[in-house]
Amino acid sequence: MIGKNIKTTKKLNKNKLFVLFCILLTLTSVVISCLPDKIKSNDNESSLAVSDTVITDTAQVNADTAMVPETVTIDGKTYKNVTLIIDTSKVWLSRFPNEEWWNERVLWREVKYADLDKDGVDELLTAYFTGGHHCCYIYNFYRQTSPNTYESIIEFKGGENSVEIKGNKLEFSFFEQIGYFYTCYACSVESELPFEFYAPYFSMVYENNKMKYAEYDEKLNSKIIKNLEFLKARKPSEFNELGFDDGTRKSYAGLIIAYYFNKGQDLKLTKKIFDKYYNGDDGKEVWNAIKHHILGIFDTNYSTSVFLNQTVPDVKKYLDKRKKE
Repeated sequence: MIGKNIKTTKKLNKNKLFVLFCILLTLTSVVISCLPDKIKSNDNESSLAVSDTVITDTAQVNADTAMVPETVTIDGKTYKNVTLIIDTSKVWLSRFPNEEWWNERVLWREVKYADLDKDGVDELLTAYFTGGHHCCYIYNFYRQTSPNTYESIIEFKGGENSVEIKGNKLEFSFFEQIGYFYTCYACSVESELPFEFYAPYFSMVYENNKMKYAEYDEKLNSKIIKNLEFLKARKPSEFNELGFDDGTRKSYAGLIIAYYFNKGQDLKLTKKIFDKYYNGDDGKEVWNAIKHHILGIFDTNYSTSVFLNQTVPDVKKYLDKRKKE
């Protein structure tokens, strides 16, 4: 009997332990389920659940609005802090283009509001300096999609003041992009031209929430042709030991590219104009370089030194070969 009682007692003790374990497990589950979504780790709050997906493009916009200022001061002027949409990315104006840039180059930014299409709603133009010698500013032109949101519809790389608002037009100067076109940055023959064209440009009009190329400017085209006639009579210069000419080919590029955008963006017609007025032995190579630039003029990844680093040596090698024949 004593042995039986001992076994019974042990069995009861095991049952009590099991029940106690179940109670503790249940309580633990309840406590965990009642915990808040935000978990602190090393004094930093995280609001992400295990199944959440981090959308890096909108992280800044979705941040705690208490941390975002209502206004932003740029170049001594105060503006309302708005959301900018560029491609699929979103960022506050106060953190544009990114916080690292903002902290390092706070003075190298520009913001302009203007009602280009006279509908009572301002459009927005931003610019920021990327750094580097002779380069560069990134320009974005935005339309308003809501009172606090602006969407970029044009992006352009150029020098300082390369994009200007003139009435309902945007004027794009691409001099910076062709600064090293077969020559040194400072090399130029512009002062010799019948019509000075130091800052070759083209224009676009903003209407009905869209950008389109401006109508033909026949006065500009006439000046371009006069300059091309002068360059043809002058002929392209030889390359020096560094692979630079005197700036003649850069002038051709500026004139031909401006003609293309000011004459219906017709590549075949532009090629005919180039063939008519360019009489150098390297016409094929120079045209291909100009064409490459025309097609990439709105590509911000376009390298201004592509001709300096790649094309110029190839053309120089070609001309040296021709001399030996």
